[in-house]
Amino acid sequence: MKINPNQIEFYIPAEIVSKDYGHPRHLRGLEVVNNQILNHKKWLFDEPKIKYCVRHFAEGVAWTDLPIEKQPSERYLQLDNIFLEAKKCGFLKDMPGNNILIHLVNGVPYFAGGGYHRLAIALILGLKEIPVDVSLICTTKGGECEK
Repeated sequence: MKINPNQIEFYIPAEIVSKDYGHPRHLRGLEVVNNQILNHKKWLFDEPKIKYCVRHFAEGVAWTDLPIEKQPSERYLQLDNIFLEAKKCGFLKDMPGNNILIHLVNGVPYFAGGGYHRLAIALILGLKEIPVDVSLICTTKGGECEK
């Protein structure tokens, strides 16, 4: 499935979903009714990984000057390569089972915590569509999704 990354405004923390349903990456479109899930949404650009990707890719701040996770330096070189390839080609590669992970809540996409860096890259580059994997398909009793 592909969606416009600009439709994703909020993140639902993985630990919230994990408590009731298991790891979001393993749910693969599990359909649920959950009236409380939107109480836990967070604005996407408040997430530290999104923030530091913006600082690196959009503002040119070196990885070493950012509060990044402790990973081998090859990981950040890989992210730079993903950015350069997406910039050159105009898209992110489709990697079924490891795409950017979303929940659909009342038909609206919410980031589900898998693929932070790639989502940030897509947003920074202004990509019009990205490959996603769907975790939860959730409806709430109230019908319309409040933002």
